[in-house]
Amino acid sequence: QVIGVLAVIDKDGGFTVDTPQPFDGPWVYNAGTGSWGENGQGPENSHPNTSMLNSPAINVTCAGPVRLTFVHRFSFEFDGTRWDGGQVRVSVNGGPYTALAGGAFTQNGYNGTVAPNSRSELAGQSGFVQTSANYPTGFITSVADLGVLNAGDTVSVQFIAASDTNTRGQYVPNWEIDSVALAAGNGSV
Repeated sequence: QVIGVLAVIDKDGGFTVDTPQPFDGPWVYNAGTGSWGENGQGPENSHPNTSMLNSPAINVTCAGPVRLTFVHRFSFEFDGTRWDGGQVRVSVNGGPYTALAGGAFTQNGYNGTVAPNSRSELAGQSGFVQTSANYPTGFITSVADLGVLNAGDTVSVQFIAASDTNTRGQYVPNWEIDSVALAAGNGSV
């Protein structure tokens, strides 16, 4: 049972973008659609292409399980091999971002593994790969349990889009996030 919404992140949501090496399509906010999009890399640029979309630190107002809900769609490069992908990472109390395990999702979780021989940062890791259902006309809603946190803790969510050195997915944006919400509740995780 949800007893309090910690944050509904709309508009640009105070998100920040970290792109270690410049490339064609890092995360960008689109005021027209009210969403964040990442477009991957088109022509060869000889380095992995990674862009991280980071939420602000959100204060947990009551102890209990915290649930992440986000509405999104994705289309990562797939030519028989899953070269690119997206993953959710979480930071608690300012600690390092760690990958959210596939088992944490209760709805529309990771759908595969990025190829181990990919030159992307997510090589060999679980994530969102290929193309989500109903893209380009629809979005999916993913839900994940982030674990039990205490009142006064902070949590930040990171969406990492990782591409190899070239080739976008079938549709652009390769990953689009329409909304993000964090809720604290008193039910079991």
